[in-house]
Amino acid sequence: VGAASTIKMMQSVVVKGIEALCAEAFLGSERAGVTEEVMKSLKRTYPGLNWQEVAAYHLGRMALHGARRAAEMRASAQTLQALGVDSFVVDGIAARQQWASDLSLKSFVNGAGPLPVPDYGIAVGVAEKQDNKEMSK
Repeated sequence: VGAASTIKMMQSVVVKGIEALCAEAFLGSERAGVTEEVMKSLKRTYPGLNWQEVAAYHLGRMALHGARRAAEMRASAQTLQALGVDSFVVDGIAARQQWASDLSLKSFVNGAGPLPVPDYGIAVGVAEKQDNKEMSK
């Protein structure tokens, strides 16, 4: 893999990693009822970022493109391994992206728009219930 491809791939790892981190952290914070406090804490740590907007953007992108992003992360993991770098985190990113695709979260996003954290929490809950019903048939 050439330098230009590697640069694009590693940038993609960071972006898809932020998506996966947002997905896990904000699903957990929604289920615990502490999202507002988490957002305030992040604002203190990163005062230049509006975390509601950052999270909504990344959650929406992940919901829309999870399958493709998972495939990209699996390819990135192979590249990292070929470079002698363990791909622990990238493997997890691929799994979380695939999870979003498997839950069909795309159906909860209007067009290419963002998916606000509370809506994301609701969407995941609905999708999980639908998935459980189908598995019990």
